[in-house]
Amino acid sequence: MFLFLQGIPFTTRQVGIAIKPKVEISKDGDKVVVKTLSTFKNTEITAKLGEEFEETTPDDRNVKVSCIKVIIFTVTCALTGGEAI
Repeated sequence: MFLFLQGIPFTTRQVGIAIKPKVEISKDGDKVVVKTLSTFKNTEITAKLGEEFEETTPDDRNVKVSCIKVIIFTVTCALTGGEAI
């Protein structure tokens, strides 16, 4: 339901549900690097904690993201925007 409410097309939702991506989270100085690897699409995000940045999601939406904190192996981020292209 969440993906539907975000305006993501049916086919893209089905692919997203079926994929089991590998996520690698690392820290490079004061930046956090999140790599998502899958058979559908690979993405890499590098962000400084607390700073907002623009990202194009794997389903081609433009959003603004702010990574708030990192605790052990969890990165907490807030997304705003998200209009489908």
